[in-house]
Amino acid sequence: MSLLDELRNVKVLALIDNHKKNYPSSHKKIMDDLKNSEFIGDLSVFTAQNLISFAVDSGMKFDTDSFVLKLYKIFDK
Repeated sequence: MSLLDELRNVKVLALIDNHKKNYPSSHKKIMDDLKNSEFIGDLSVFTAQNLISFAVDSGMKFDTDSFVLKLYKIFDK
């Protein structure tokens, strides 16, 4: 199972799709990384940082400053 299958946050998924219009190669990199990763630790820093940015833009609030814990929250883990 890939992390893309585990990403259930509709708002974050919508922002990823919107990202495709202006940044197609960046969108492809993020999608490929999500499809090819089984664990959060498998994600590239590029994809992880973008996911956190999308989550913040979607209104998600984090109660930590930890980069990794934010990723776990995005995936409801």
